[in-house]
Amino acid sequence: MKITEAGKLKINIIIKSFFKDNFLFIFTPSLLILVQVFILYLSNAEKGLASYISSLSISILIIFVILKFIFYYRKNTDYFDLLENCEINSGEISLNDEDFYSMQRLSLSQIIALSKIKKILLEREGAVYENRKMLIDQNDYFSLWIHQIKTPITSINILLQNMNSSKDEIFEIKKALLNIDNYTQMALHYLKLQRPDRDLDFSNFNLNDVLQNIFRKYRSIFIYKNIELNYKPCDLNIISDPVLFELMIEQIVSNSLKYCGIEGKKGILSIYIENRNPSVLVIEDNGIGISPSDLPKIFDKGYSGLNGRLSEKATGLGLYLAREIAERLNCELSIDSLQGEWTRAKVKLGGEFS
Repeated sequence: MKITEAGKLKINIIIKSFFKDNFLFIFTPSLLILVQVFILYLSNAEKGLASYISSLSISILIIFVILKFIFYYRKNTDYFDLLENCEINSGEISLNDEDFYSMQRLSLSQIIALSKIKKILLEREGAVYENRKMLIDQNDYFSLWIHQIKTPITSINILLQNMNSSKDEIFEIKKALLNIDNYTQMALHYLKLQRPDRDLDFSNFNLNDVLQNIFRKYRSIFIYKNIELNYKPCDLNIISDPVLFELMIEQIVSNSLKYCGIEGKKGILSIYIENRNPSVLVIEDNGIGISPSDLPKIFDKGYSGLNGRLSEKATGLGLYLAREIAERLNCELSIDSLQGEWTRAKVKLGGEFS
């Protein structure tokens, strides 16, 4: 039978404890045997008789040590099993239940050790519960805050339609509101992704509909920055979580628009399904690109890169969130770029599609 690492550790602990707890039991007879051999040697006893008596004494000592170790091993194995199988919150085991301890044949030192261990575990369990409750409360609070802040955003958008401000001023306000909405969406779904109990809501939807929603949302950016949209309709039905999927694509499109159509270069955003692989969505721009040193780190949380530091617009969370969502949806997200020329993101769609 193969012994696990935990089993080996348990055996080593028991062996060391046995020799420590039974030092006098082993040392005293061993000392007496040595004295006996020494006396026989001084009395000029027959060598055969001296050897026989010494061997018999040593054999008896070894047998007693083995028997005592077997008893000790069984007793302490039960003790280890008790610790491993003990249900801290079940209420089935009472620290003051003398019948329970006597039934397990535990020594006084083991009872004290078990009581201390269970006390530590109970305190740790309580601390873990309090921390978990605090995190859930924080999550609920920020989720509620994010939902509430959407109301004034909508109200400001309605008021903007009746303003007589200049085109530039209205655009800047709309862009700020768009950023606020984007950041709140990111925060809301980031909190959800951090909860392992958050289930995905799969349904059948059309990729075209998702992209059209994103185009409508960023319509003012396309118009104001005069970015050309080179879009080949993606009539593809997908079974996935539509909310998370749209957020993932939106983060990529938003990132492209941020660094496209600047430095006097007409911006072009191309979105299409890859010809040789109908399960890959391509989002490509002719913006300022990404430096080779930044490219391996663009999915790291909080990493904005050189472009983000120069423009002071990047949070370093958009692409991180997109990668997190891609992994949850069983998609593959990759980005390639040539600095100063273009950036190309590819999303290999996961799940079922047709």
